[in-house]
Amino acid sequence: MEAPNPIKEQHFRRGIMRWFRENRRQFPWRKESLSPYEVLIAEIMLQQTRAERVKEVYPKFIKRYPGWRELAEADIKEIEDSIRSLGLHRKRARGLKKLAVSVMRSGAKSFHNLDDLTALPSVGIYMGRSVLVNCYGEPEAMLDVNMDRVLERYFGPRRLADIRHDKQLNDLARRLVNKEAPREYNWAIMDFASLVCKSRNPNCSGCPISRFCNYYAG
Repeated sequence: MEAPNPIKEQHFRRGIMRWFRENRRQFPWRKESLSPYEVLIAEIMLQQTRAERVKEVYPKFIKRYPGWRELAEADIKEIEDSIRSLGLHRKRARGLKKLAVSVMRSGAKSFHNLDDLTALPSVGIYMGRSVLVNCYGEPEAMLDVNMDRVLERYFGPRRLADIRHDKQLNDLARRLVNKEAPREYNWAIMDFASLVCKSRNPNCSGCPISRFCNYYAG
């Protein structure tokens, strides 16, 4: 991965945000006010599942189980049935139930701390950062394989196999965050990775930031 380049990084950030204003996708878990519960439920559903499929299930689930207590007290078979169309319904249901029970037992009052979040069942670093960004507006980068793909194509390959431990990649991802609109910036990267910088057959000819892109130049 290349050395920090403020001009290239600014071009990337501005281009991504400008593209997002005209191409943003709409999902029920994208709104001004979100609780940690709503964020974590969405993230668990989105694992290995297309957002369009989750979009059909998520609102009904939140209406049926509006908070930790309702989910913790729910019958596991009923939870499975409510998310069956997403696939992996048994595994997800167990994870959701275990998480809800853990929150209720611990009496968690705050989700502001990443270490506390990742100590919860089923919650990893990405999901913890998602809570910090979406609920509290923290300038964190929700770095996953999709964001990594965009950053590596634009700025060059990372050094380590595991994105969680590549300091250079994580430092870059954090520098690029739009501090004034961290939620929108992270959403922008997600949508850009899904619609333009796809894993297969990326739309380089229609890319608004291809000017300085290493992948496009190569």
